Amino acid sequence: GVGARHHSRHPVQAEPQQEGSLQQEVYKMRHKVENLFAKSKDWRRIATHYDRCALSCSLLSS
Repeated sequence: GVGARHHSRHPVQAEPQQEGSLQQEVYKMRHKVENLFAKSKDWRRIATHYDRCALSCSLLSS
């Protein structure tokens, strides 16, 4: 309402170095998660390739 105080969602850090190291840790975790997704996509690509290969081999043998 009127006269309400605005509170920031992000508190001010006492030491600027803490903010930088926090951002670095967040970046490291994000990088790991993105790599996991990339690996799962690679495995999916390999798995579907083998499925297609098995299907074509079974069609040739029949």
